[in-house]
Amino acid sequence: MGDFCTDVDPALTEGLPGPNFWVLSLTYQSRHEAKSGQAAWDALDLFPTSYWNDYLLWVRQAVGIDVQNETAQTVIRPDDGCLSAEVEAATGEISRLYARKIVLATVQDRTGPGDGGLYRRATPAHLRAQASDGIYFTALRGITVGVLGAGASAFDNAAQALDAGANPVHLFCRRDLLETVQPLRYVTFYGFLRHLGDMDDERRWRFMQYVLGLRESFPQDAYDRCTSYSHFEIRTGKPWLDATVEEDRAVVTTPKGRFAADYLICGTGGDMDVALRPELTAFSERIAN
Repeated sequence: MGDFCTDVDPALTEGLPGPNFWVLSLTYQSRHEAKSGQAAWDALDLFPTSYWNDYLLWVRQAVGIDVQNETAQTVIRPDDGCLSAEVEAATGEISRLYARKIVLATVQDRTGPGDGGLYRRATPAHLRAQASDGIYFTALRGITVGVLGAGASAFDNAAQALDAGANPVHLFCRRDLLETVQPLRYVTFYGFLRHLGDMDDERRWRFMQYVLGLRESFPQDAYDRCTSYSHFEIRTGKPWLDATVEEDRAVVTTPKGRFAADYLICGTGGDMDVALRPELTAFSERIAN
């Protein structure tokens, strides 16, 4: 996956309903304090996701959750009043499961290139990457990097490139002003997570459509990391309109001029086309976008 940032804000794990099933002794904070003490929790800042993985494995064992690893859900179909799902194991063996309801908890997995499609078509693979790609940041030491986007993925990748020695790094924001509000924080508090399922389908869909249409700000930590480097620059009001290659460098055109870089990273998210998800193809035309 590359040497990218994998940290979790412990404040996001405190007081939130999650895999603890509202049992206080199963929260991450309780687990951390039991292992390392109250002082260790109080001193905790960002921590590696390996800590979170260790916690999830502990919850899995403590609660007795049946988890099948190294499997992929390939097809979901209506089947005689319920749903059938084909599941492929790492060995290639395919089994079929039946359920009244299937929950796809696979985050917002992009199914299209988004704005990255433009420069992916115009530049070779060794000169660019999508923020979600496996980027080996150590290879960016001493070269000029351009990052498109002004949200979490853009700032995280810019910060990691700077930490790895990229010099300089320019972050391009398509709008004239950076977004400084994080509206998605609203959907992480207890009341929302506890009662979202109480809404009817139409109200829940309209609510999430509105929330996901809002601009999301960048993490403060990533912003602070970036701005601590004198060779980091934010360029607002400069979307990438075109891209070419000149002397083995990527050159992007913006409304305010051209910019040449040794490597480009697009951190603007991606298109969501559920028809491209293999497990949804049987009924993708019935899913409202």
